[in-house]
Amino acid sequence: MKSNAAAKPKPLSLTAGRRDLIDRAYTEWLAAGLSTEPADFDAAEAAVTALYAATDRPRPYFVRLSSPLAAELYINLLCQTWPELAKRGQLWDQLGGQLKDQLWDQLRDQLWDQLGGQLRGQLR
Repeated sequence: MKSNAAAKPKPLSLTAGRRDLIDRAYTEWLAAGLSTEPADFDAAEAAVTALYAATDRPRPYFVRLSSPLAAELYINLLCQTWPELAKRGQLWDQLGGQLKDQLWDQLRDQLWDQLGGQLRGQLR
């Protein structure tokens, strides 16, 4: 019988510099995620609109709200205004899918570009 030991990947050894880079990126992105500073709606709309244009999608509809609570109230109002859509899940599918796709793609690309560039710089 063959041993599975050969199939296991070798653990990644991180230098102190690489650990520091990861710690700094983690701290930066955690601060951004926990920030209570006002949102830059214009910059967010411009970025999302550019992403849509790059994928030949029509410009999305934006709603500017003052807080997560306002967003919750807005979504509840939509569900009451369009109960059939809410019952069938179409509203949640559409809103959730768009939000998930937009945020995940943007965050993944930004994080990958930033960390990739920094790590490539460290490895050179």
